[in-house]
Amino acid sequence: MRVTVAICTYNRAALLDRTLQAFAQLRIPSGVDWEILVVNNNSSDRTDDVVAAHARHLPVRGLFEPKPGKSNAANLAVREARGELVLWTDDDVIVDREWLAEYVAAASQWPTAGYFGGTVDPWFETQPPEWIAKNVHVLGEPYALAQHSDQTFALKDEAVVGANMATRTAVLRQFPFNPALGPTGGRAMRGEDTELLARFRAAGLVGVWVGSAKVRHWISNERLRVKYLWYFYSGLGNYVAHRDSSSNVPRLFGAPRWALKKYAALLAKCCLSAPARDERWLRVLRETALMNGYIQQTRRQLHS
Repeated sequence: MRVTVAICTYNRAALLDRTLQAFAQLRIPSGVDWEILVVNNNSSDRTDDVVAAHARHLPVRGLFEPKPGKSNAANLAVREARGELVLWTDDDVIVDREWLAEYVAAASQWPTAGYFGGTVDPWFETQPPEWIAKNVHVLGEPYALAQHSDQTFALKDEAVVGANMATRTAVLRQFPFNPALGPTGGRAMRGEDTELLARFRAAGLVGVWVGSAKVRHWISNERLRVKYLWYFYSGLGNYVAHRDSSSNVPRLFGAPRWALKKYAALLAKCCLSAPARDERWLRVLRETALMNGYIQQTRRQLHS
């Protein structure tokens, strides 16, 4: 089997270096021909130097996508992939030694499956605050975590994240990433993986959870703050508004009146529950920030 590992990166040379170091420890099964594609999405740091250094001992091939946007970079990787199976991970991830081998085994065991997902555990830069440590089970979205089990089974509605995902190359060439979605520089728009998986499922593609294909996702100190959670969830709200085609609704200051009313109620509820820093507050924070992002995006769309 031919396998392509794809990593899209933007100005994270130091993290990318650590990610690529872990690939030197991978166990490559007999009969597997593999490559690593690192797509530089117009970085201004030492990304190309890091790729060149690891190309001396790994089958790394550097690509350059000048158009900003993770989805644009991912689509370039799909076009250039030589493997029949593409394994997706990020530039801030450490893969387990058996990661690639577990996906190869699952792809052989489930020949009709179009996509696969694996375990993503947190890798905190420092000990997280108590309110995060106690509630990490509800922070899977902002921290790109997926921890369903160590077993292998057909997916239903379980979450799969781009930090640890595999797809048949032929499937992705039929269903490319949506360039309108995904991080673009400082833009918070999220949902590129969610939207892609929704199209997979709508087309009737079989997905498989491979819990033994594990990675650890870097969570920096700056992400251990309420400010980051608000930023991330607002990006989800941008995505919800982007896919919402309803436009003929009463508006106030460019935003749907119903959304402003709901946001005001949520904001009050969020402020009142904030001192507890518990699961309930985090869930309300998510809904409040999401509605904030929804309002921002609907205003942008009205004037675009």
